[in-house]
Amino acid sequence: MFIRRLVQAEHLKQLQFAVAGDCDGVERLVGTFHTHPYRADSAGRAVKERGLSAMDLKTFAAAPDIVTMVMWDLDSLDVATKAVDGSVRHPAAVQVR
Repeated sequence: MFIRRLVQAEHLKQLQFAVAGDCDGVERLVGTFHTHPYRADSAGRAVKERGLSAMDLKTFAAAPDIVTMVMWDLDSLDVATKAVDGSVRHPAAVQVR
């Protein structure tokens, strides 16, 4: 599978700990991509969220998407895919070109 373009979600709204929106109007949508928000430790240093959270994977399993990705920084890209039977494969191999 190749991801050829990214499209911003519509109807974006800022929640306390997340941004929500929808991609209902996107033709041939195969999945979602999101970034994890910045969090800091008690000393003010960034705490990297390096992968898909348990909630990310649960949401993905219930969605029609066949791929989901999250990225915090260049060294923290994580991907999950769905098999034909709907089972979630995580982590999934990804090659950035």
